[in-house]
Amino acid sequence: MSRHETMSEAERLAPLDLVHPLINPGDASMDTTCAIEECERPPYQRGWCGTHYRRWWRTGDPLGSIPRRKRPECSVAECDRPSHAQVLCLNHYMRMRRGYDPTIPPVRRGPRSPLWVPRERLDYDTLHERLKQQRGKASKQLCIECGEQADQWAYQHTDPDPLVSPLGCLFTDDLDAYSPMCRTCHRRLDRHHSMLAGGRVMRTCTIDGCEEPHLARGWCNMHYKRWRQRMLAEANGIEDAFMRLDKDHHLVEARQT
Repeated sequence: MSRHETMSEAERLAPLDLVHPLINPGDASMDTTCAIEECERPPYQRGWCGTHYRRWWRTGDPLGSIPRRKRPECSVAECDRPSHAQVLCLNHYMRMRRGYDPTIPPVRRGPRSPLWVPRERLDYDTLHERLKQQRGKASKQLCIECGEQADQWAYQHTDPDPLVSPLGCLFTDDLDAYSPMCRTCHRRLDRHHSMLAGGRVMRTCTIDGCEEPHLARGWCNMHYKRWRQRMLAEANGIEDAFMRLDKDHHLVEARQT
């Protein structure tokens, strides 16, 4: 109950200079500022500004402090947040509004989640989205083969019964069977296992120090393209092209005659 409701009629109509000793003794009705010293806000009622008048209304003292109502804590166990409505914090209250039991913690990830896709209905894109959520982005790690920045999560072909996507890509629901790899190492790994599955042995480039997979004429894709550039240049009558191959089929610069 407020102070205004308990005070008598005489107290409500009492002169301003008798209510509090800090009130300006001048004629408050003629003042353009609050009657409280050091307050320059315009008067609202009884010579006080709105702030001091509301304090006097509730406490009987224009300089009194209004005690803040302490909201109780959330009624859910182990939740110390202040209540928002129905003795529930905002999170548990909104959970109840959506039709869930606020006392049961939600399971957002993992096999217990209601949105978890079982193995028999798991597809390639869902698996990689799950992999990204639980293990992070592969680009933030290093390739396990070359040590450069990784680009993709690569399946290491350790599952004896892997899943197959409609495009023929092998994958598994075991997230530990994936490792961060760059695109080059990832492509080399998949090509090697595809050849092993077909009973073939992966050939490598015949250039010394190059271990890239064989493409044609005993060379990898890069060295084969360099050889084709030289052949095209000679076929067009450009003997000294800007770029030519040396005897080891490495691309070097040459002057134009």
